[in-house]
Amino acid sequence: MLTKLSLRNVKRSSKDYLIYMITVTLAFSLIFSFNLIAFSKDIVELAEFMKNFKYAILFISMIVIFVMGWLINYTMRFMFQKRSREFGTYMLLGIKKKDINKLFLLENIFLGIFAAVLSFFIGIFIAMFLSAIIMNIFEMPYKISFSLHSTPILCSLTYFVFIYIFVLLRSKRRIKKMNIYDLLYFEKQNEQKMTKKTRSITFLFASTLGGLGLLLFDYAFKIVENPSMMIPFFLSILLIGISIYGLTLSIGEFLLNYVLKHKKIKYKKDYLFIARNFSAKVGTMGMSLGTLALLTTLTLLSLNVSYLFKDAFENQVNTRIPYDIVMDKIYSETGAIHPSIQKKDFQDKYQEGHNYIEKNLGIKEELLYNIYAKSVNIDEAVIANKLSSINGNITFQNDLFIKLSDYNKLQKMLNREEISLKENEYFLHYHKELKDWFEKLKKEELNLEINGKMLKCKEIEYKNYVTSWATTGYYLIVVPDQYVSEMLIETTQNAINTEKETTTKFAEQIKQEIGHLEITEKLNGEEYKIAIDQLIIKGEVLAQNRSSMTIFSFSLIYLSLVFIAVVGTILSMQTLFDATKYKYRYEVLKKLGVREKERNKTILKQVTINFIFPILYPIAIATITTFSLNRLFHIVSSEDYTYLYSLGNSLLLFLLVYGIYFLATYLGCKKNQNE
Repeated sequence: MLTKLSLRNVKRSSKDYLIYMITVTLAFSLIFSFNLIAFSKDIVELAEFMKNFKYAILFISMIVIFVMGWLINYTMRFMFQKRSREFGTYMLLGIKKKDINKLFLLENIFLGIFAAVLSFFIGIFIAMFLSAIIMNIFEMPYKISFSLHSTPILCSLTYFVFIYIFVLLRSKRRIKKMNIYDLLYFEKQNEQKMTKKTRSITFLFASTLGGLGLLLFDYAFKIVENPSMMIPFFLSILLIGISIYGLTLSIGEFLLNYVLKHKKIKYKKDYLFIARNFSAKVGTMGMSLGTLALLTTLTLLSLNVSYLFKDAFENQVNTRIPYDIVMDKIYSETGAIHPSIQKKDFQDKYQEGHNYIEKNLGIKEELLYNIYAKSVNIDEAVIANKLSSINGNITFQNDLFIKLSDYNKLQKMLNREEISLKENEYFLHYHKELKDWFEKLKKEELNLEINGKMLKCKEIEYKNYVTSWATTGYYLIVVPDQYVSEMLIETTQNAINTEKETTTKFAEQIKQEIGHLEITEKLNGEEYKIAIDQLIIKGEVLAQNRSSMTIFSFSLIYLSLVFIAVVGTILSMQTLFDATKYKYRYEVLKKLGVREKERNKTILKQVTINFIFPILYPIAIATITTFSLNRLFHIVSSEDYTYLYSLGNSLLLFLLVYGIYFLATYLGCKKNQNE
């Protein structure tokens, strides 16, 4: 009997549960699909680092479980509140409380099983789509197919059972505590409102904490290289979280009072009607709106960081390895080395590696070149000392030089523009990390004396791939060829572009083939360690970066999509419920002569305010923290304004998904009021 009644109630309440069911199905589909690809053999074997993908997804899934548990628990409480009169009537008719409890639990179990089964099939298609994206990132061929593994299925089922057992137990306890009076009047219970004094104090306190939290967040990224930065970082997170709840709980009444005090606004159009409704909503679900605002903040931050990491990983490839292979012929670890140090062991080892590359991949173009230093004495390094004078806590390495002819050949290999220099000019090429330092120096301060001649700086340019040319420094001085004749060699290395693509497998093979060589040599009574330990293979770096990008980006986007869906679902359900509960208010407007078109405008304003309110403060937080995050990411980002593009893309994706829930809610409210 209870089973039939439960099924009938589920069918009858299908409209009320629709958005909730869509979100639960979507969330479980994402959980299942991400677990499928995380444990997929094809995905894991793409690169060595991809083995960590499953651990990242399992960690994110733990967070998703708690959020989904909160959503389902909130929805059950919400539906219980909506149907409390019905359950109270059942008790008046003599139906036992335990039977009412079973009835309600069975309804939710049926809904949960339906969502789980549906998400199983949807999850397979999402997994195939995501697998295709990942394969495309790794530039690997992919056939549309799927294979099921027991581990992701068991994990997903465990998550589902855990969530529903937890939520159903809470619902059982809630019903047990209820009596007939509680059930009949449960729908009218609201969260306790603050007094005017408490509200004012809370608003000021929350605003202060929010401002302090954002300042601490920015400070943490100013001292990012200091291990103690974690203290202000976590403290800032705590303060911002408290401020979100404080402002959400107190700001509703502030807005209402503002409207009531200003007659020009109060009696203008439908402002008073909307303000009263909005104030009532904030008063009845302030804590819930605070949680939604917190989830929105986490969503925007996750999306933003995801885009920043994606750009950083993609840019790092061009920074670290713009050529297919970079291999040392001679490399000094402690300072510049004299050209006479040309050990036969080094020559043989280098030639062995070179022959292996040519045999297995073929060499399309290459350049063997030197990086020079004026002296082993760093005190003679003009630019290094200038930079150190800006901040005495940092000591820069020796000034490094490269011949103009070699520089232009390296540029040509990258299809970049060559440069020209007069005899009394040089060109300074530096890593973006030193941009702030060089901006504090004038060109006149950078004049160099080489071989008795004074050279002026023609141009200063930052490009991060400078580190691929000079592996021991972050800036490189390009001089006319004749000026390096009396300099010492710091590094001799070879930039190679191969005919065939480099791979991780090839990187492992060549490193096993030539191994590692290190020699200690004495020169003028001082020891110098010389080693061939710089062998960078583009295919290996690409695999590492693509793995890191996939793990970070997919994990954060997975989390973000679930959070957006949860926020949209709760707002939509609550707004639709209010539209039904307070339908009489719009009936009053109709009787007062307000036309349908004007009532629809009022509904649109009401829904818009309900959806905008929980995201205004999170958007402000996301915008401000983006500038702080840029302190960390600007060094590895591809452009100066990457952080702004990242913020824009994050907001666009969020508002696109969020807008779907908004539109569905507006159409539902409009239909409800005009029936």
